[in-house]
Amino acid sequence: AQYAPIDAASSIHKTGFREARVNIHGPGVYCSPKPSFVENGYAGVAKLDTKIGTKTFKIMLQVAVNPDGIKFATEDIWIAKNSQDIRTYGILIKEV
Repeated sequence: AQYAPIDAASSIHKTGFREARVNIHGPGVYCSPKPSFVENGYAGVAKLDTKIGTKTFKIMLQVAVNPDGIKFATEDIWIAKNSQDIRTYGILIKEV
């Protein structure tokens, strides 16, 4: 599970997003416009061995959405009803 966030990002890159398994606000692909919201509980954490020791990083995907295909569940939670309405265009990495 150490590299689970990295594996998940790779899977999304290869096959696209999947509908959320837990969908309290309805079916779709969940995202947030606020990195600070994602960072507190949803960002993946990976530990990597470096030349100067083990470092821990938080990892999240930066996405673009089609506004016409988004349900705004809350100001922090957006839902793409169709996986074609959301795409990745960056990876955010933060040392913690």
